[in-house]
Amino acid sequence: MNSAVESVLRKTALFAGLTDKQTSALASRFSRRKIGRGETLFTEGDPCAGLFLVSAGKIRIFKDSAEGR
Repeated sequence: MNSAVESVLRKTALFAGLTDKQTSALASRFSRRKIGRGETLFTEGDPCAGLFLVSAGKIRIFKDSAEGR
């Protein structure tokens, strides 16, 4: 599994400059999660649960207005 996570990290601009050793160490701290279509990953105001990187698929982002729209 770590090699798949390492591959995603290398493709992410934030982590692209890391050495192989650093990438491997960081990958060991990640866990993979599959999110189903229509499932909510998090909502505004939730406590921080970590950093999410999308390795495949799409994420839709919504921002509610003050009126709730």
